[in-house]
Amino acid sequence: RNKQKSRGEQCTVCFIIAFLFLFQFRINVSQQCCPQCRSDVSMEKTSLTTNHALKSLAERQVNEWLCSEHEEKLKLFCVTDQQFKSQKLMSQISSQFQEMHEFLRKREAEIKNELKLKENEEVEKMNKSANTIETVLSSNKKIEEKMKSALEITNSERFLKMCTEGDSVLKAKSSIQKKAQKLPVINSCLSMGVYESHLQFFVWKEMLKVIKPKPEQLSLSCKSPDGIVSDDGRSFRSALYNSPTTEYSRQPPAALSKDQFTTGQHYWEVDVGLKNSWKLGLQNHFMSCNGGRYTISKNNVEKNATFTGNIKKLGIYLNCFTKELSFYDADNMKLIETITYQLPDPVAAYFHIQNTEDQFPLTVCWY
Repeated sequence: RNKQKSRGEQCTVCFIIAFLFLFQFRINVSQQCCPQCRSDVSMEKTSLTTNHALKSLAERQVNEWLCSEHEEKLKLFCVTDQQFKSQKLMSQISSQFQEMHEFLRKREAEIKNELKLKENEEVEKMNKSANTIETVLSSNKKIEEKMKSALEITNSERFLKMCTEGDSVLKAKSSIQKKAQKLPVINSCLSMGVYESHLQFFVWKEMLKVIKPKPEQLSLSCKSPDGIVSDDGRSFRSALYNSPTTEYSRQPPAALSKDQFTTGQHYWEVDVGLKNSWKLGLQNHFMSCNGGRYTISKNNVEKNATFTGNIKKLGIYLNCFTKELSFYDADNMKLIETITYQLPDPVAAYFHIQNTEDQFPLTVCWY
């Protein structure tokens, strides 16, 4: 008993491991002991007993797939078919690239076909001109033979008659000169215009028409009299430019997008141009520029952005699923910073002009 007692004081894990591998199911005998607590268990009414060690490990394994905060299944798998999300994303990426490849291949074939048609047109013009030249040369050879035979005439009267009457040599010479003046000269310069020098740029602009989804075409709204929104809703500028300096109570204007977001993923671009004083993003979560210094603000906590250079166009990506807000240099699509946000739905794009003396507008890019 003392020996059993000392063993019972040992780490419980040892017993769990031992009975897990040696006695996953125990055969019925008159008396058994629990592998976890070592107490006697009667096995007269049932042939199998629960292996608490195995049950505990199984429950622990299941719980590892539950979120400790929300007590939900971890969203590593897609809800619909329970495949790994990475596989779904890879398939989605391949599909989107395939669409672009198909567009480029189709456009390449169309441009090549257009070039071939132009080539055939030029070749047809040159063939017509060549046939005309051949006809004139054949006629000239006959006239040349006639002139040579005239030079061989020794009788002066007969020579003069041949040169002046009917299809005379002089008339034939005049006819040659007229035909030579009418001969078409084909100066063929096969050209595809902008596709020779700017093909990639023009095809890229064409591809914007078929790309889905496109950047959001936001329309802005400003309730403050200190801000001016353009008629199309794209541009926003300060109404305080060149205003009297006595109006100290007036605040720098702000605008919100009419479009509001609750779900999904959204992206928009803002052309800041030469403006060096602005705030863009969401309310209380934005990127700001003040005299060429870029900062990221979140709930009134500000930090310097890890970015060097000058931003001419800012891209903003909003992921309502993950509550993430990302900022990009839209000229080269370089990620500047990603922050999380906790705001009540719906949210709207935020535009703020800090320097009221700056007359340049903030303009939403529409593609």
